[in-house]
Amino acid sequence: GDVAFADAMEWDFTGEFVMYDALSNIESNFGGDIEYWDINFLRAWNSSSNNFGDGFIQKLFNGLPEDVSVGNPTFAKNSPNIVAFDYIDDFANDYELQAVNIERNQIKYIKIPND
Repeated sequence: GDVAFADAMEWDFTGEFVMYDALSNIESNFGGDIEYWDINFLRAWNSSSNNFGDGFIQKLFNGLPEDVSVGNPTFAKNSPNIVAFDYIDDFANDYELQAVNIERNQIKYIKIPND
């Protein structure tokens, strides 16, 4: 979808990537448009050339399930490969706080409300 705007932004520990969440919109020809939040990484700086990066954008998750959004990402203070974020399932009316190890692609629940 097309990004409407970016919200929370944070540099990774290498100083090369900006992690941000973005509200995106997919236009539909068969009903209402679909809006969702996702988390992206923008290569903003190239340390080896000491110049701006190429602007390559990579998503934290490809193909989020319908009615699911992820947002408000933050890097762990002492573990540069751990990202915590909100996981929201609008269809199930569910919210969870999750973390992902971006090197190992492992996801864990941090907090499930009412548990």
